Amino acid sequence: MKSRMAGTIAEGNVIAKTGTMKNVRCLSGHTFTPQEEFVFSILVNGHLLKSDDIDRVIDNILIHVTENNTK
Repeated sequence: MKSRMAGTIAEGNVIAKTGTMKNVRCLSGHTFTPQEEFVFSILVNGHLLKSDDIDRVIDNILIHVTENNTK
């Protein structure tokens, strides 16, 4: 998790645990904004993409959630 979301608003604000199996990627945890704490669990099952691509999609979801709740 240390290198994921580096240089974004989510860096340092997302605390999470990964989970992986063949064609399955999971990320569950908390994201913090000045106003709120959000609990999340994202599961992508049966994907056919590269794992790095799925991780990037998950990261973008969390970046979006963090960005849009800091205003």
